[in-house]
Amino acid sequence: MIVAWWQLNMDAKRVLSLGVGIAGVALVGLSLATTRGFPGWTGGVGSVVSIALGSAIGGYATHRGAGGERRLYWAATYGGIAFATSGYLYLAQLVFSPLADRSPSLADASLGIAAIGVILWSVAAFLWERDARGRVVAAVEVLVIGAVFVGFIALLDGGRWAEAGAAILTVGVIALLARIAFRVLDW
Repeated sequence: MIVAWWQLNMDAKRVLSLGVGIAGVALVGLSLATTRGFPGWTGGVGSVVSIALGSAIGGYATHRGAGGERRLYWAATYGGIAFATSGYLYLAQLVFSPLADRSPSLADASLGIAAIGVILWSVAAFLWERDARGRVVAAVEVLVIGAVFVGFIALLDGGRWAEAGAAILTVGVIALLARIAFRVLDW
């Protein structure tokens, strides 16, 4: 009964997924903003807009099999999500970087905050997909991308986590390249 209700209420599941994903993005943004050694956003608002435009073009191209109105809908959705995410990351750096300079404990916790954010991203991807195989593939893809983020943050943070960060980053990049190869070869 619960499974039937869950499949019937797909919109509610996607709203829940979006909320969990936003929480994950917020935590990863906080961890990036408080990481020691993070170079920051040098492009400012221009980089945020260019990321949004690139994502909108990607959304349009990805859903080119849909009708004309649906393609524009997906372009606006992809662009809007990218604009909100990159805008938040830019603002988080402006707000939280001074706090991390005054509070070393916040900078020390950045790796754990990023890991929790990545786990939330994976849960959101799992909830978003409709079929069972797609849920597992989406969750694993997000975990691989998250491994790249966490490894990058650990590598930037330095200290005792630098070697572990390099290993996590390497594994994440190799897994991401393997996934891209499988998708291109249609395996």
